Amino acid sequence: MKPEESLVFFYAKQVPLLEEMPSRRVLVGVGRVKSVGSRNEYLYAGSPDGKQRSLIWERMVSHSIRPRMPYHEALAKCADGNAFNPAEVVSITPEGRFTEFSYATEHVSDDAAIEALQSIRSALLKSAELFGADIKQQEDWVDRELGRLWTKRGPFPGMGAVLSASGVPMGNFIAREVSEQAGDNKSPWDAWFSSLSDPAANFPPELAGHIDPTIAKSWERMPAERREFTELLSRVDLTTDQANTLVTPEMRKSIGAEVDDNGFLANPYLLYEATRLTSIPVPIGLVDRGVFRPMIGGSTGLTCAHRASGSRRIPVPFQIGQIPSPRAIENLDACGRAPPAGFDDSRPRRGGCDGAYAAPARGHRSRPPQRR
Repeated sequence: MKPEESLVFFYAKQVPLLEEMPSRRVLVGVGRVKSVGSRNEYLYAGSPDGKQRSLIWERMVSHSIRPRMPYHEALAKCADGNAFNPAEVVSITPEGRFTEFSYATEHVSDDAAIEALQSIRSALLKSAELFGADIKQQEDWVDRELGRLWTKRGPFPGMGAVLSASGVPMGNFIAREVSEQAGDNKSPWDAWFSSLSDPAANFPPELAGHIDPTIAKSWERMPAERREFTELLSRVDLTTDQANTLVTPEMRKSIGAEVDDNGFLANPYLLYEATRLTSIPVPIGLVDRGVFRPMIGGSTGLTCAHRASGSRRIPVPFQIGQIPSPRAIENLDACGRAPPAGFDDSRPRRGGCDGAYAAPARGHRSRPPQRR
C-alpha cells in the first residue's frame, strides 16, 4: 500500500436505493490512499521483557474520496421512485470478486479495480442523465485512474497463476521478475523463454533455484500451439483455482469442458462459456479485458490485445476488427447473459498505479423508496 498511488474502494452491503440487495456489494466511493499509519505494539500490563510481544493488526489509513457517489441526491430527487428508479444509479462491485469486497479490508486486483471504476463511471453517467448530477470532476478523475490501472495491469495479469498451474514453483514471483525485466517494450513471455537457458544468470538466487533443468527443458521443448495457449490464458486475470483447472486438458475434462487448446485459441470467449456453470466460472468481463486493450498515442477506442502486446506468438485466427466482437455477441446470445455492469472502455487510457483495496463503508440502513 503506497500513499498517493494506491486506491481504496468503499462498499456497502445494504443501501436504501435498492429494495432487494444483489449478491454483490454496492460501491459508494473511491479515493487515493493519502497516508498509512505506523505499526503499533500492544500495551502490556507490566514490563514486556521476556514475554511474547505482538503488534496490533489494524493500521490507520487516511484517504481522499474523489468520486463520491450521488446517492443522497438520487434519493432526494427520485420522488419515492416515481420520477425514476434510484436503483439505476447504483454502482455494483465486479462479478466473481466477492472475497475482494468482503471481510473488512481486502486487496483488490488491478482487473477488479478497473471493472469497479467502469461500474462507477456508468452509474455517474446515469445520474447525470436521470437527475442532472454534475459529474465532470468525478468522471475526469475516474478516467485518469483507469489509465493508470490499465498500464499497471499490463497485457498478462494471469501470468503468475499460469506459471504456477504449469508446475513452476514460485510462479507469481517469477512472473513479477520477468515482467520487470521485459519493461514496456518486450513481452514478459519472451523474457521468460530467453531466461531458461541460464536461470542463475537471469534470476535472483531465491528464484533461480526453483527453475531446475527439468522445468527449463519442458518449457523450451513446448510446442508452439501450447505456448500460444498459455499466453492466451495469461492475458486473463485468472485465480489460482481457475488456472489450475484450465491449463491442462485433463483438468478441463474434470469440469465437463470438452475444449482443446486450439478451440480456445480460435475463440477465447469459450473460457467464459465452458466454465460459466462450473465451480470456477470465468466472468465474460475478464475475457473482454484480456482480448481488448485501450488504444494509446492519441487514438480512441479499443484494440485487440493480441496485436497490442507485441508478442510474436499470437493466434492469427482470433483477429478482431470491430467492437463489440461478433464472437463475444455470439457467446452472450448463446448463454443468455448481458455484458457486466459498467463495461465501457471507449476512451484512451494511459498512466500507472500501485494497488487497490476495498473497505466496508459505515452508514445507516433504511427502507428503500417505495415505487407506486
